[in-house]
Amino acid sequence: ALLIDCLKLRAQHAPLLLVLEDAHWLDPLSQDLLEAVTRAIRKQPVLVVLTYRPSEHFQLQARDLPYFTELLLEPLAPDAAEALLHACWQRGGGSELSPDIVQQLLARTYGNPFYLEELARYLLAQPTHKELTLSLPASLESLILSRLDQIPEHERLALRVASIIGRRFPALWVGGYYPALGKQDEVEHILDELTASTLLATDTTEPEPAYQFRQALTQEVTYTSLPHATRARLHEQLAHYLEVQEGDTPVMLLAHHYQASENLSKKREYLRRAGELSQAAYANGAARAYYETVLPLLTESSEQIDVGLKLGAVLEVMGEWGAAEGRYQEVLDLATQSGTVASLAQAEQALGNLLEKQGNYDAAWHWLKQAQARWEQVGDASGRGAVLASLGVVARRQGQKAVAQAVLTESLQLCRDGADLAGQALALDHLGALAYEQGLYAEARGYHAESLALWRTVGDRRGLARTLNNLANVAYDQGDYDEARALHEESLVLRRAIGDKLGIAHSLNNLANIASSQEAYGEARGLYEGCLALVRDLGNRQGEAFVLGNLGLAAYAQQAYADSQDYHEESLALARAMGDPRGVAYSLENLGLVAYARGAYAEARGFLAESLRLNQSSGGRQTFAYPLLVVAALIQAGGAAGGDGQATRLLGTVAALLTETGRHLESVYQAPYEAVLATLHEQLGPDSFERCLEEGQRMSLEDSVSLALTSLLT
Repeated sequence: ALLIDCLKLRAQHAPLLLVLEDAHWLDPLSQDLLEAVTRAIRKQPVLVVLTYRPSEHFQLQARDLPYFTELLLEPLAPDAAEALLHACWQRGGGSELSPDIVQQLLARTYGNPFYLEELARYLLAQPTHKELTLSLPASLESLILSRLDQIPEHERLALRVASIIGRRFPALWVGGYYPALGKQDEVEHILDELTASTLLATDTTEPEPAYQFRQALTQEVTYTSLPHATRARLHEQLAHYLEVQEGDTPVMLLAHHYQASENLSKKREYLRRAGELSQAAYANGAARAYYETVLPLLTESSEQIDVGLKLGAVLEVMGEWGAAEGRYQEVLDLATQSGTVASLAQAEQALGNLLEKQGNYDAAWHWLKQAQARWEQVGDASGRGAVLASLGVVARRQGQKAVAQAVLTESLQLCRDGADLAGQALALDHLGALAYEQGLYAEARGYHAESLALWRTVGDRRGLARTLNNLANVAYDQGDYDEARALHEESLVLRRAIGDKLGIAHSLNNLANIASSQEAYGEARGLYEGCLALVRDLGNRQGEAFVLGNLGLAAYAQQAYADSQDYHEESLALARAMGDPRGVAYSLENLGLVAYARGAYAEARGFLAESLRLNQSSGGRQTFAYPLLVVAALIQAGGAAGGDGQATRLLGTVAALLTETGRHLESVYQAPYEAVLATLHEQLGPDSFERCLEEGQRMSLEDSVSLALTSLLT
């Protein structure tokens, strides 16, 4: 995030060009950073130029970006290759080449300029080059090896020692980890000789001299020419030197060198530490690579359980939920074998949380309750607080408001007693979401504001992004679209930075809601469809159902009623399959609206009656506003029993609910609301209309719902 902020600041003053050579050598952490940078520059005057060799082992994520362009470096044309050959030959003092030899050299080098230059240097170094006979190395790699055979032994040894470090290397490291090369000034003299022979190039001279292999392939060939045992020994020597002499050596660098050694204990230590640091920085690809590498090396079940849980959490953030579930199941099996109660609780809780995201609420509840019992068994208050927060989410998803309120409140108190700031932030955020769903917007804002402050204190970007998103939803419902958009965009930036696919989907959906409310329905549908693809890829049924409902409303606003009905029916089927009463009520309410617009009044009555009944048992007060509005419209159109006075009273209740909760009427409902109000005002006359409207505003919600159900079922 800091690098991206610096780039944006620099680009405000002038366009910026970043050049990264040999990108195919990037380690996983650097690849994650590159992906973050390339995504962040979309609207910035920044050009990133990468050079790389295509390989099945190197997958450039930036290829998927719409502003990515790939230019293939083609071989030199025959005339250009011939010109280069003659220039190299003349520069080296060679005599004139015959056309036949030129053609043989061009055919051997395939238009590769590096191959051509190296071949010319090789031939010029032969004592008989003036009476040239073509006995050539079979490939570019063998050519490089042949050239290395021509240099003095001490230079060849220095190159091999340097190749262990990488393409670029400080001179101090070369002599430092391999003292047999001589004193430091002697090592630098050798490196200068290799620079003069064009095998190396000077990289920097201050504060300490550093060099690099002039060609990456030269370093690669030099390195691979060493026997495996020699490479492993040299990697361990280098890592030990860096560990002892360079106290601030990056953990990832030590992990790289110890991984290539035979020192198993150091390999385990540094691969694990590198994974943990990468995970903390949300460098998910790097963290996954480190954990997957170290896991088979571990022999203690406690270490396997710890790393397995961490790997599962990384996979979960990356959206690879099937792989995450597999890892959690492996951990559960290990914990069962070891009989460690706390480890069992961790594995069961992780499985429960994952199943909740997938909309499998009954299974999630089962695992979470088992985890709760185990945390209680070992007397772990922090574990109890975390699992209670998870149970509160499942209860909220299933419409059990009282249960959710109780367990979340208990979770918050446990976390406060234990000074667990992250646990407090989580419980407060979920309490805010619960208050929001009941239309208690001021209370929701209070919870979320307190949660935000705690997330900032502990530096948890994922939690911060989630709470920003939830606070934005409150602002959206209250009609403050500017605040909602700003909060959602801040949340989206964080979610993209940490690679949270589910979070990105939520943010896209909510930004689409804002576009829809501002009647930019084409933009909204595009965002919804992008979000839908993400949640389907994740297997997130709850998110899929919700986005389908929003797509249905956008289609309704464009009067595409058949499309709208299809979306809502698909959403309803998913909500029923998950056992989500709020989701079922929401889909039924939307289907009632579409049926009313189509003039299918009997269908509308059935949908709305079931929606109202479900809201009576699981919905908050604000959930009644829209179905009551559509019932009023049905009565006024003659599609349900009752007269204009009854329809007006229901609209009075709707107005009271909107005022009470501070909720803003969404644009798709605004037009029918205003049209029905105007028609009823005209038909009843001003005095009767105002009297009925005021009566509806004074009615209890229970009486209004009873009145609506009577109209629908008569």
